[in-house]
Amino acid sequence: MISKKIVIFTPTYNRKHTLERCYQSIIQQDYPGVVWLVIDDGSTDNTEQLVTEFIKEGKLEIQYIYQTNGGKQSAWNKAVQLCQKYDLFICVDSDDILYENALTKVSKYFSLVDEDDVIGLRCLAIRNTTKKADSKFMNNKVHKDYWFMEIMSNQIGERVDIFKPQKLLDYLFPVNDCIKFIPESWMYANISKKYKFVYVPEPVTLFYDDHDHLRLSKSSLKTNAKGQNIARKAVLKNVPVKVWFKNPISALKNSARYFQTLYYLAVEKYENKH
Repeated sequence: MISKKIVIFTPTYNRKHTLERCYQSIIQQDYPGVVWLVIDDGSTDNTEQLVTEFIKEGKLEIQYIYQTNGGKQSAWNKAVQLCQKYDLFICVDSDDILYENALTKVSKYFSLVDEDDVIGLRCLAIRNTTKKADSKFMNNKVHKDYWFMEIMSNQIGERVDIFKPQKLLDYLFPVNDCIKFIPESWMYANISKKYKFVYVPEPVTLFYDDHDHLRLSKSSLKTNAKGQNIARKAVLKNVPVKVWFKNPISALKNSARYFQTLYYLAVEKYENKH
């Protein structure tokens, strides 16, 4: 059987100190046909020199791209556009690692990504501090469903996706020079109007949550008000009403944060005028 060629995309910004750990987890995979795409979002910590050393080792096909700092979503868009000739696409952050031979273990599900209504596999991500799967939604059986059902179940948590990159082209983040961070919920809310995920109860990544070094997920609502506003609006608009009826607390939280972003944007506009 011919293996599907998979691109592991790693966006990085001043994460030289964790990139070695990520690299080691990739070269230890036994799955053939892996390409590591590193997009450096303007690092100033000699990341390029480190990746050059990895390339010289010759243990892995590595593509390194440096760009002026534009944010993770900008790097994501570029990666998706560059990976259209490949079969599968997975994002492994620079402070995360792959489990030993994880790609081989989930490869028996790769053919499911070719189904017309499926955009990818949604696998388990293990939290470093608990050593447990962060998401409890469908973490004990293979199941095909919309991302919206995670909200309905009130069991949303960190997961890792293996996408068919050709289907991602329609869901590039609307970033620009003024908007460098848009929560991933924007993408999921839009994807789920058309596509489902196959939920796979197999751990693929280990993510480290015991640090605050340049973690976008821990940045304030105010700091990224524009991007947060775009994401919250997409979630409120696209999530079916029946989902909110099942989980009204989540609806209230998303609404409250959306109106918070409107307030922050109004204050920013006022201050810029005066």
